[in-house]
Amino acid sequence: MYTLNDFFCGCGGLGLGFQNAGFKIVGAWDFDKYAVATYRENVGDHVVQADIQKMCIEDVPKADVWAFGFPCQDLSVAGKQAGIKLECADCGTVWEVSAETYSEENLCPGCGGTNHRAATRSGMFFEIMRLLAEARERAGEGSESACSGKREGVKEASASAGSRIRKSWVQVSRTAF
Repeated sequence: MYTLNDFFCGCGGLGLGFQNAGFKIVGAWDFDKYAVATYRENVGDHVVQADIQKMCIEDVPKADVWAFGFPCQDLSVAGKQAGIKLECADCGTVWEVSAETYSEENLCPGCGGTNHRAATRSGMFFEIMRLLAEARERAGEGSESACSGKREGVKEASASAGSRIRKSWVQVSRTAF
């Protein structure tokens, strides 16, 4: 049986589909408490209310597949179409990232730094990319996580979800990137 982590899980549409296809969901996260309550009713009790910006790889159980329907209002014709924007935590520069300008580092055009966060909801995509990079680094090098001690709230929330959520990491193949 394949295992799944369900990020930005919402009410459970993706999770339910994977579950019905025979996958075992080992972790699910959403920021919205009402979405989490609905997911719990629709899919299962393994869901955790958490802010992905505060998560690190230690919060994510090992899984064969990661599913994520990241917020896309900024890209949709039904939304404001603001695009995916990042904000540099060092100098405050906000810039748009597109398929043409994307790089793994996403260097700030203002200062050249890599310390940035999502400036639009659709920018949460890069939080998944950050977690995947942490998983790849951890699987390849066995090094300490970059977020040690920074994200206690998520760790506490994950721990309170019970023993269904194993504290380990996702092993990501270097060839997948």
